[in-house]
Amino acid sequence: HSFGIFAEERAPQTIRIRFSPPVVRILQEKKFHSSQRLSYKNDGSVIAEYQLTGFEEIRSWLLSFGRHARVLEPTDLVEMIRDELDLMINVYTLGDRTHD
Repeated sequence: HSFGIFAEERAPQTIRIRFSPPVVRILQEKKFHSSQRLSYKNDGSVIAEYQLTGFEEIRSWLLSFGRHARVLEPTDLVEMIRDELDLMINVYTLGDRTHD
């Protein structure tokens, strides 16, 4: 139930992500996890569901989609993504002060 090579000792959770139309083809061309289920929406987006025990690897994968992936659940993963985005905003807002 891991998304990559790291497995955690806990029960799998349902992870739901909405992918916007520009990236749907990527999901259609490759099954990224054995539990992957895709639900196609009228607006061209897709809701992908996975049963996973950990978030670390899927977190990085989701961030690679930028604004085209939005975690719907679980709340813990939503918060992890939000925290990472806040840190990224700070890096680009504050810049690297060590080279001033």
